[in-house]
Amino acid sequence: MDNKGNNIANPLRGENSTAPKGRAHRGGGNGVAAAVRVTGVFILEEDPTKEKDQFDLKPKPDRTGPIPEDQRNVSREVYAARNTVKLLQDRRIFKKNAEYDEFIERIKQAAKAGCTGLNVDTTLALGALADIRADVVRRRGRRVAFQYLLILALWAVGGVLLGGGVTLLGQFWTGLSGFGFVIMGSMIGAWLSVAASRWEIAFEGLQDFLDAGNEPVVRLLFVAVLGCVVGLFLQLGVFNFKIGNADLTNFASNPSWAFALGVVAGIGERALSMQVLARSKEVLTIDSK
Repeated sequence: MDNKGNNIANPLRGENSTAPKGRAHRGGGNGVAAAVRVTGVFILEEDPTKEKDQFDLKPKPDRTGPIPEDQRNVSREVYAARNTVKLLQDRRIFKKNAEYDEFIERIKQAAKAGCTGLNVDTTLALGALADIRADVVRRRGRRVAFQYLLILALWAVGGVLLGGGVTLLGQFWTGLSGFGFVIMGSMIGAWLSVAASRWEIAFEGLQDFLDAGNEPVVRLLFVAVLGCVVGLFLQLGVFNFKIGNADLTNFASNPSWAFALGVVAGIGERALSMQVLARSKEVLTIDSK
């Protein structure tokens, strides 16, 4: 069944149907060739004693010749859609089981339309799967994304509080001066980076938002440590870092520069971490005897 409620497992025979037609009327000596029937080379195995999402799309054991590439693509897309929808169900993204059952039923109908039966239409099946992916994103995509961003924001608030504690310690231990603001800025930068890069939600990217266990904590811890390492390297003169006309080497004496350094570390964590690693390999030498 597609997004308009039409059953796609048994497509109607129309002008563009690949189902065989009767003999065409011949006039003027010209004949119209009948459409070629395409038989599916898969079977859809379902166990009534198991859940509806427990099905297998297997190649027929008695088939002759290789599996057509278009049917193979439909099979891959069917499994990819089912696995993602099952993951959403496991994380309780669907409020009602009926909604989940609807998507599973539509996926199975797409599998039947494109891979099983005596007359398959892979174009119709792939279009139906695309509609299913779009419907999932439209109904539940933003909820998944906003839920992840909220969890990341809560952990970021904890990181800001940690940075505030480091700032207070810096009043008694001058070596920590500025690093608290670096940590606070890195929390803001990391959250902005994730929010900006994942604003456009795709069906294939929904799984990235579902990993809300240890991933947010590890990510924020990484950017906090990265910002502190960059600050330490600036103080040691390992490299120079400028934002506009501001030389961040003396970030410890300027809270605004320290905060800006943290924001840059959070936003450009990947590129900056690679530069820090490369620079560390350049300055560290081991004398062999």
